[in-house]
Amino acid sequence: MAGKTSFRHTVSNARDLLARIYGHPYPLALAGHVHIRETIRFAGMPTRFDQVSAVVAPTPGPGTLFTSGISVYRVTSRGIGEGVFVPLGLDAKAAKR
Repeated sequence: MAGKTSFRHTVSNARDLLARIYGHPYPLALAGHVHIRETIRFAGMPTRFDQVSAVVAPTPGPGTLFTSGISVYRVTSRGIGEGVFVPLGLDAKAAKR
């Protein structure tokens, strides 16, 4: 972008984002695109950053297979749960055909 290399699967403005939400009581920030589930927490911030998996056929990775699925969250008056990964049961071999 604008003559600079940009990696479309990475956050390049994390510092700006953290500065904007700092001090706000946002409990959860959801993102998606990568093929695995990941949670990031920063000390002193109430916001949990969850990267949820892509809903595509299972994707091979180095020495593993990233399973396709969704994350289900329980929301109550006390807050948002950690979430549970639910595999979709897609067949990697069938997806390659």
